[in-house]
Amino acid sequence: PPPLAAGHPPKRQRPTVAIIGVVAVVALALLIVGGGVGYVLVKSDQPNLSQSVGDQIVSITTEPVSTASNPFTPPIPPVGATTTDVALPQPVATPAPVTTKGGQAGLYGGTEKASQCDKAKLIAFLQQAADKAAAWARVQGITQAEIPTFINALTPAVLRSDTLVTNHGWENGQMTTFESVLQYGTAVLLNDRGLPVVKCYCGNPLSRAQVHTSARYQGPTWPGWSQQSVTTVEANETAMSSFSMINVSTNQPFTRSVGTDGTQDVSLVATATPTPTPTPTPTPKPKPKAKPKPKPSYTPYQEPYVPEPYMPPDQEGPWCVGPDCIDTR
Repeated sequence: PPPLAAGHPPKRQRPTVAIIGVVAVVALALLIVGGGVGYVLVKSDQPNLSQSVGDQIVSITTEPVSTASNPFTPPIPPVGATTTDVALPQPVATPAPVTTKGGQAGLYGGTEKASQCDKAKLIAFLQQAADKAAAWARVQGITQAEIPTFINALTPAVLRSDTLVTNHGWENGQMTTFESVLQYGTAVLLNDRGLPVVKCYCGNPLSRAQVHTSARYQGPTWPGWSQQSVTTVEANETAMSSFSMINVSTNQPFTRSVGTDGTQDVSLVATATPTPTPTPTPTPKPKPKAKPKPKPSYTPYQEPYVPEPYMPPDQEGPWCVGPDCIDTR
């Protein structure tokens, strides 16, 4: 093998702990059900086109959050923060190493409406360190003059799972290259194919991890660490216009447009339309029952009694009065 740069962890040929081989490339698929988040492992029949380093044992450095190996820059947290990285309450764990495309929904998280990476500080630092800037640009495949445009087009994100990368540091005046596993919660900058290309905490340029059959892990670990639960990210086939991320605090999905710093994030949680409270239909008051009209009381008609006129005995005249009287005198 070619000679290693200063600071590169030495590669040894003697047998050591072997990583369980993965026969097929495994893709990470996100399921969002009822606002929750879950993962399934989906087997892929596509061959892995990446070059393997053969049977050589690869030394891999574990890097917890808020730490750096051979940093390019001093810590450059956003304004008001002490670190770029976050404590992730719900990291993604897998039962075996997985490989997934950079555009996979839910692969990355973020602090919605905010960025953990200060792109302006990174640009300013590299502009003041020409030797570092030249090496940094070579890793990214750009010229030194293109650094500001390149960085401003990147998208800040937070790793949701322990992620394997090729890390490029700076030590003794030259760049070092080594394989690293970055802990979940590490803030990174993504290119438009979904690859982590910058570690925000220290400015180190990153590239896709090498494919290996066996490795030796060295360095500090963290709660939940397992060499079987490591994610490797491949470049998405097409350029992304936005990333579907998970809010690391609420575990709810949102989208972040490529190149933005969080101010244009759009939540994917549907806002429930409040159900209007039905207005109760007034119960009609019962109408009072009509009182039955009293039956008219009447007395059968009777002819008025008309007394016959009194006729003294010594007075002449009829005993009855009227045309129908008969004189009975």
